[in-house]
Amino acid sequence: MSIIRNVRGTWRKDSEQSETEVLRMYGTADLLVIDEIGVQYGTDGEQTILFDVMDRRYREMMPTILLTNQAKAGFKQFIGDRSFDRLVETSRWVAFDWPSHRATARRESAV
Repeated sequence: MSIIRNVRGTWRKDSEQSETEVLRMYGTADLLVIDEIGVQYGTDGEQTILFDVMDRRYREMMPTILLTNQAKAGFKQFIGDRSFDRLVETSRWVAFDWPSHRATARRESAV
C-alpha cells in the first residue's frame, strides 16, 4: 500500500515529487522488497501502478522480492495478469507453508 500511497500522493497540487520521480525511485532501487501483496484493494488503478514499477524493474533486470500470504491464484489476482506474466518468465515461487511463528514469539516475549 505504501507504493500506491506514494504514487497517489504525487497527484496532489502541493506534492514535492512528481509521479515519474517516485516511480523511478522504486524502479531503480538496487533491491526492492514489497511485503503484504494482497492487502490492497486490487483495483485496476493499483494494478497499473504496480505494473509500472514491476515493468521498469523487469526491463532493467533489477531484483525484486514480493511477499504475500496469498496462494498463487490470489497473488495473481492482486498483482494482475500483466505483472504476473513478467514474474513467471523470470521468477521462482517459493511457498513458506508452515504455521505462523507470531503467536509463539508473542508468548516468549511476554515471559
